[in-house]
Amino acid sequence: MEMIRVELRGPLSGSEYDRLKSFLDENGTGKRVLYRTLVDFSRQAVGTKDVEVKLRVTNNEAEFIVKNGDFHDPSRQEAGVSLDRDQMHNMMQALSFLGYTTGIICRRNISKYSYNQLEFSIIEVPGHSHYYEAEIVCEHDKTAEAEITIREILESLDLEIFTKTEFFEYVESLNIEANELYDHRRDFPLKLKK
Repeated sequence: MEMIRVELRGPLSGSEYDRLKSFLDENGTGKRVLYRTLVDFSRQAVGTKDVEVKLRVTNNEAEFIVKNGDFHDPSRQEAGVSLDRDQMHNMMQALSFLGYTTGIICRRNISKYSYNQLEFSIIEVPGHSHYYEAEIVCEHDKTAEAEITIREILESLDLEIFTKTEFFEYVESLNIEANELYDHRRDFPLKLKK
């Protein structure tokens, strides 16, 4: 059975970050803290992506991830393969042979919680900003229902949801102000923080 990730995101000001983190620390369960570095090799401009190709290391565990579907669509398919950390550079080399030689390096600190049917993530872009992601993984024919559930929970928490335009503008600002450019010819092998 194919499972789909239904996900909505929104901005968090400093006070909203503090309020949401306190609320989830008290009411959420299964808190996990993740430190992630990823390289997004997607070739399309923000707003035109329909396939994302990423290599990421989260708490020293490496993965190859491909997401399929419109960039801001709440329901997208995702496939991932765990890699031995030692295979990361071989995978980057293989991707370069396929023409994926440039990308965007993103570093994120993530607090994940379970709350009221949702996987809730509060994401810190170090030195820049915060945002949240709220998601449900469900069967393909349940995506509309899952999106309604997420929206209702976010509304009850008084959280703003990015519009498509707002999200694209936010990602563009991250690419200019917080993320780094990766060029395989210059940056290989990439020094990833553990």
